[in-house]
Order: sequence, then C-alpha cells, then structure tokens
Amino acid sequence: MTPVGLVHKLAAVVVDPWNSFSPEGLGSSLLHSASMVLTSLDPGFPDQKTRGHIRFVAISDTHTQHGALEMPDGDVLLHCGDFTYEGLESEITDFMAWITALPYKYKIFIPGNHDLTLDVPFYKQHAHRFHRHGEVLDPVVLAEKCRRLVHGPRDRGVVYLQDAKFEVPGTGIRIYGMPWMPDFHQWAFMADRKSQTLKGGSHPARY
Repeated sequence: MTPVGLVHKLAAVVVDPWNSFSPEGLGSSLLHSASMVLTSLDPGFPDQKTRGHIRFVAISDTHTQHGALEMPDGDVLLHCGDFTYEGLESEITDFMAWITALPYKYKIFIPGNHDLTLDVPFYKQHAHRFHRHGEVLDPVVLAEKCRRLVHGPRDRGVVYLQDAKFEVPGTGIRIYGMPWMPDFHQWAFMADRKSQTLKGGSHPARY
C-alpha cells in the first residue's frame, strides 16, 4: 500500500457538519475544492526534520491491514480510528503489537465505528449482531478485555484517546481525541447529528 499525502493550499472549504454523509459532505467538499492536492508520498518523506518543527503522520481506517503499510518518517503518529475490522480481541492484540513497535516518539490513536468492543454500551446491546461464531460471546467480558488491551504502555509512547486529551511533551501541542460521528446505520460511536456530543459538548471549550 502506497502512502498518500495531502498538500494543503490556502482556500476556504465550506461543509455542513450535520450532513456529512450526503454527496456534498466533508469528503466530497475537500476532494472537489482547490484546498488540497492528492499526491503519492514517498516512504522517506519528509527526508529531513527542520529544527523547531514536529512531524505528524496521520492514518486511519486500516481495518487490520496495518502490517502492509510503508510508514513515512515522523515524530508523532495519529491513527484516527478503525484499526480493526470488528473489534475482536485478536485484532486489537495484533494492532497493539504493531503500533507499540513503531519508531515514532508518540503513537496516538482513537477508536472508530468498526472498533465495536470499545464502545462498551453499544457492544453490550449489539454484540449478537456481529460476534456469533458457534456460541455467543459474553459481551461484558470481551468488552472489558479489549478496553484493557488498548491502554498500552505509556513508556513506549502509546496513547489511547477516547473523549480524552494529551499534550505532546515539550511542544505545547494538545490533542483531543473523540470517536463520535453522525448516526449512520448501527455501528459503534454513533450520535444524533445535532447532539451536544457532535457539537463539542463532550470536550472542554479550550484544552
């Protein structure tokens, strides 16, 4: 899998945050605007770190395929959700081994709608829809095991954010991670489109 970079230009992008799944939603607006250019990204990019700068690498929706990625150099990795296909314990265990071993100083990740077991209330109610393999898995036990797995070793720079913040030491850069998205069928971390959760009511106004 070849990494892809987004090169930003100065241009306004107007989107409707409550209608993100329409044809004119966020992704469509960005891809059809003059604000971004899609380009292939050499695994060695950027080849040098400029003094006083910090390099962020952002990925998402790897769905258990993280091992196929050619990761570029950087200082901080942001994985923006959906690192598993359906939140299985084996999927999370494999992902945690991979992300912990990466050379970035800090590896920050949030869950996505496919990381089912990490939305504990949702999974307790809907486990039977996803994980019936011969016998019904105990959703309470599985969800708790998976929640423990994602809280990886902070001494290795692994940071799990779910409605939580993290300040990158020595930079003053604060990152708030929240997994919620507008309701779309029945997946994890869904919220009503006009709820306070999506409007930012679940995180501090200034962090």
